[in-house]
Amino acid sequence: DYNTLLEINNSSLDPNGSRAGGDKIVKDIILECKRQDMPIILGSDAHYMTSVGDFTNVQKLLDEVQMPDELIINTDTEAFKKFISLKRKIKDIHSKNKFNVYKSKSIGKMWYATSK
Repeated sequence: DYNTLLEINNSSLDPNGSRAGGDKIVKDIILECKRQDMPIILGSDAHYMTSVGDFTNVQKLLDEVQMPDELIINTDTEAFKKFISLKRKIKDIHSKNKFNVYKSKSIGKMWYATSK
């Protein structure tokens, strides 16, 4: 696991959009992320300037499943910076081939073991 965030796009949940009905699938994905304590990132995937930063559709699902704010990385600047910093450390570790990441459930829980 390389701590890759799953992006949930607001426009994918537009009931009048090309992915109408996709909210059930996205809800299941969010629930699984919550169950695994896996952070996500939100995107508006705006195709019009008036939709930039609009998370109305995704917020309904997040509220419905009671997704913890701490698992939504881009709701807090410091959490986002911490995640990016962690990603850089993991990349450095892997590029030096000194450690393998064996398990990572969330941004704050990392397990390392030395390789060979």
